[in-house]
Amino acid sequence: MKFFLLLFAVLFAMTGAAEAKLKLDETVKAFFPKPAKLTGGEERWLGTGITETKTGNGFVYTSSYSYYSPDVQQIMNIKRKKTFDVKASIHAYSNYVTAFDKYEDLAKKAPKGKVQEIGFGDKGVFYYIPKSAYINDADFTIVFLNKIFVAEIQADDGFALMDAAAHINANIQRFILSNIEFFLVRNISLSVTAKGFERSSDILGFTEEEPKEVTVTGRVFSEDSKPLANAEVAFLETGKSIKTAADGSYKYSVKMGGRKNVSIAKNFYLKEIKQDKAAAPSVEDGVFTVNTFKTDGSQEPGSVWKLAFYGNTVHGKALMGEEGKQRLYPLKGTYENGRLTLNLDCRAGGSSFKCTRNFEGTLASDSVSGTWTGTGGGGSWKLALNSYSEITDYIYLNEDNSELSRFVKQGGRARTEKGALTISVNDEKTTGILFSLKKDRPEFNEVFIKSASLVLTHVPQQQSGSMRLFRYITETADGTVIPVPATMSYSGDAVMKPESYEIEADVTDYLFSSARSGVLVAPILQGGASAGSHTFAGHNVKPAAYAPKLKTIRYVPSDEADRIAPVAVRIKNLRGRDVVGDKNVVKSDGEPDTVFEAVFRLPGKTITSMEIYGEGTVTRKRNTDPLDIYPVIGFIKNGIPMNDIRGGVKLLLEQTSEKFDLHIAPIKETEPDKLKYRIVISGEVFEGTVEKQ
Repeated sequence: MKFFLLLFAVLFAMTGAAEAKLKLDETVKAFFPKPAKLTGGEERWLGTGITETKTGNGFVYTSSYSYYSPDVQQIMNIKRKKTFDVKASIHAYSNYVTAFDKYEDLAKKAPKGKVQEIGFGDKGVFYYIPKSAYINDADFTIVFLNKIFVAEIQADDGFALMDAAAHINANIQRFILSNIEFFLVRNISLSVTAKGFERSSDILGFTEEEPKEVTVTGRVFSEDSKPLANAEVAFLETGKSIKTAADGSYKYSVKMGGRKNVSIAKNFYLKEIKQDKAAAPSVEDGVFTVNTFKTDGSQEPGSVWKLAFYGNTVHGKALMGEEGKQRLYPLKGTYENGRLTLNLDCRAGGSSFKCTRNFEGTLASDSVSGTWTGTGGGGSWKLALNSYSEITDYIYLNEDNSELSRFVKQGGRARTEKGALTISVNDEKTTGILFSLKKDRPEFNEVFIKSASLVLTHVPQQQSGSMRLFRYITETADGTVIPVPATMSYSGDAVMKPESYEIEADVTDYLFSSARSGVLVAPILQGGASAGSHTFAGHNVKPAAYAPKLKTIRYVPSDEADRIAPVAVRIKNLRGRDVVGDKNVVKSDGEPDTVFEAVFRLPGKTITSMEIYGEGTVTRKRNTDPLDIYPVIGFIKNGIPMNDIRGGVKLLLEQTSEKFDLHIAPIKETEPDKLKYRIVISGEVFEGTVEKQ
């Protein structure tokens, strides 16, 4: 029998193993809500009781709930079924690492592209698997981690899922806060991940009786000792994580309120995940060019298909027709064992004329091809797998393409009003930011957007307190804006800071749903305990980089993707104007410079450092660090040096696309198109090889 942290160790010491186990059962079973607590009460809900199973390293407790109503309930435009079921499981473990491992295993079940983070516990996700195109006809799941407890709640109704999950989350959180001293153990549990590498975990112990602040430092490397930038280091006791710097280093402090500081150093070496080169070709969610031919050999106008895969089921839309006259048509079908079967409903809007086409094809290494039948005759077709690629793109929001207002909830009433975009909560009222798009504009074409987030910039003025912020998708009925509770997801924290920072709210579901009227970013609207007030920048703020933006993952033709990447560095002139020399300050030396053109598409972000280097027998380097001896990189815009007096840079990117000339003293030991660059922009590392002219 393992001890369950200090809490359960104390129980064992005080009462013995049997009684401690009984106490554990009582504790965890109390996390499950009684049917009377769920919406509808005991008249509608039936609970099955709670079962307990011992696993190799913990216990799992499970309960099920069933709902029945003689009437069909309708919330806004969503009709609920008369019956639905909820299943809830809570896993209890003896340490944070094992609990985190279990959470990761459960979270991996989420289908790609159908998952979002939620503000439950230390870490949580929500995902769904649609059964049809109807919004509430799906299997919904929430998984979250809170200290040593992992909860998994499943339901076939989104409202019921949120109802049960909210009660379980609140009960676990209440227990932890009431017994917080038992969770302040004398160790720090770390979990380290990086793309393409296996995860590594460790528990770092310390003996200080009353630690004031515990600081953990170290570096993350690959097995062959190369530093890994942008690796994620998670501190499981706090639920927080940070990214490693360009040299793989990290530093994090946990305040515990004692008397003496504690420092711990730990390096990690991650094992690379080997890719199976012989893996069979596959097709995933995406956008594809499709060419259709008739039996007489003629070719129809090209079309673009957007497909999403849910197990063996496929849903999508086809953008078809001649240029300027294109329309969207629904697609649905199946994919199994390399065979794709799709039905296209090509009926014109408002027409009673039946128009359908059936496509059958076989997956190859770079395409799906086959035959089609139906309206228009028949023939062959081919879908190019790698025709479109994903890029990150930003759209600045203004009064022509969006609306922003303040949402006010006071008592049982809600209203909207103009004015500063202030999010606040106090005893009298709660305010938030209400957002909507003019979706008919071409930049919001849903075929070419995979996901979208509203980016709001917090300005360091009129700020007080701290609060967790959530996104709600809204409906409008009789002129009243109504946030839908089942759409609530965590967006970030509003805190007091002397500098500006951003929060992101996922708006993908709103963008793709014509029935939804907008998005609300606000503190939790029911039962929130935080208090404070924070203002965010609006349409006409200066500098423009702080204006609201839509951050999109967009599909573009693959041959255009490199030209519109977030960062691109190209050779411009091998004998350019003399701006810099071989010193670490911007000063000419009488010799021509090597000049690069750098384009950045990261509005609102800040460039803080860059280096250009050539690898060989000896590494030659140019950078913007004023504290070392390497020659400087001159950032030039409109002929004007942008470096500070010591050669460093701190450049706010205000436009959706900004261009600089980069001047360096030539690196003669390396061909210019073999040079590499590493640049840090708002803490994120971008690396690559310089492109040819």
